[in-house]
Amino acid sequence: MSRYTARCSISLTETLKEKKFFLACYAVLLAAGILPFVVWRHGDVVLYVHTHCGAGHMGRLSVWTSMLGSKYGYALLLMVYAVRQASVRTLFIGGGTFLVLSGVVQCLKRLVFPYAVRPLYWLPADLIHLIEPRGSCEHYLSFPSGHTAIAFAMAGFVCLTYRSQRMATLVYVSALLAASSVAFARLCLGYHFYRDVYAGACVGGVSALLTYVMLHCWQPQAHWMTQSLEQHWKRRCRP
Repeated sequence: MSRYTARCSISLTETLKEKKFFLACYAVLLAAGILPFVVWRHGDVVLYVHTHCGAGHMGRLSVWTSMLGSKYGYALLLMVYAVRQASVRTLFIGGGTFLVLSGVVQCLKRLVFPYAVRPLYWLPADLIHLIEPRGSCEHYLSFPSGHTAIAFAMAGFVCLTYRSQRMATLVYVSALLAASSVAFARLCLGYHFYRDVYAGACVGGVSALLTYVMLHCWQPQAHWMTQSLEQHWKRRCRP
């Protein structure tokens, strides 16, 4: 076993202990999410949610909520971290998480399940509520939900890099609720089946955890990894 692999193993153990409340909440959420697979048939969840919540103010709110799980929302989060002088390691973890989840999601969408149809093209025409033009989403490439994956990756990134014990519980719960609201919004808009958002939640959270563990123990003695971008810039500009 290499030194880096050993450090990763130790880092994983320490993360599981340090962030056990967040990880427990995430695990409970995923476990509870299995229930709809058992109770309802494929398509029943999105049919009910879309027909009851996909129109009117709820539908328009879902459009804005869905944007939290976009690549622009993720970029904005990283910008906020950079402005607040987060360390280079933290920014690497955030950027690495996005690259990992993007690779997994795109491989599943385009290579494994390229013909996974979206609910908007599966539901009966008289039950569809179009908040956005039908052409705003592709006919296929439904599995998994990229927006949900990004939302849960953001939640994982925020919670795993949150160091203070003050209001930690509030931060963990709020982050998971925000990510879950993105998953619900995708159902409301009829862009994804329940299985799509569930898979997205799994991909996003696991990507954040693995990336955090791998980069948290990478070059542990490197001083530049603990500095902020502003400190690096000042050092480079120093006469």
